[in-house]
Amino acid sequence: MVKMCIGGSEKGEVELYDVLKAVDELPTEEECNDEISFVLEIYDEKEMFHFSRFQRDSWHFAYDDRLENVSYEVVHPLTTNDVKKLIEMFFNRIDWKKMYSLKRLETIEYIPKGGKKMEIPSEIKSASAEAIAEKMFKFIKRYTISLGLDIETDIWNEWRRLVHMFWISEGCGNIEDMIILGTLDDDLSLKLMEAEIIVRQRFLKEKEDKEKERFEKERKELLPSLIKECVEWAREKGFNKLTKQDIEAFLFEKDIEISKLARRGLYLMVNVELKSKIRKQ
Repeated sequence: MVKMCIGGSEKGEVELYDVLKAVDELPTEEECNDEISFVLEIYDEKEMFHFSRFQRDSWHFAYDDRLENVSYEVVHPLTTNDVKKLIEMFFNRIDWKKMYSLKRLETIEYIPKGGKKMEIPSEIKSASAEAIAEKMFKFIKRYTISLGLDIETDIWNEWRRLVHMFWISEGCGNIEDMIILGTLDDDLSLKLMEAEIIVRQRFLKEKEDKEKERFEKERKELLPSLIKECVEWAREKGFNKLTKQDIEAFLFEKDIEISKLARRGLYLMVNVELKSKIRKQ
């Protein structure tokens, strides 16, 4: 049985069509800016594929071999077409490893062979999902700071490993495998998954709040002058309308880095100004 997890939500048993459809329904290049992340996982009792998309058509891919207790990542970014091919190979049990350069990651602790169940500490069993989430949030927060991870991008690339580190620190072993292999009762499994979802939502809220705070500062201090400069730049080049790629070219030429919200605001406001000038002529 193959399961899929997208954006932190497990979809249960899925077919090839369901996973490819999920990839196709992600925002297109025109609908998103750089630095928007998406996490998609497919897995069964033998292996897991972990895909993370951060910049348009650029994906990071990690692979966990649950039987051999090893984990790898592809050392270079993949395109969306590459991701779809790998998904098809996963479902059709086609060996893909010779196609890419792989880097072995740290060994992951799995349930011991022979099916022996690892005992979950009583403190975890008795705690509420909210209490577990609070501990998990503080643990991951501490590690993101100590490792210098960027909450807008890096943390999502390392999410599964950070969560795994937390469970290990609590003496729980590999919770993810226990859930997939059915060695935990349903109520406990649901509580632990709920705790992780709560933590993901807290980090997403923190990420959104930081983005809004940065955008408000840019909107007041930077955007007014940038809009004027960009309008003049467009007129000099004979443009009556700018694409998002034109905006990127303008910012690159000026050597200016702004947030994705500010880039979108610049794109919209410059085109409004250009449109209004055309009407006045």
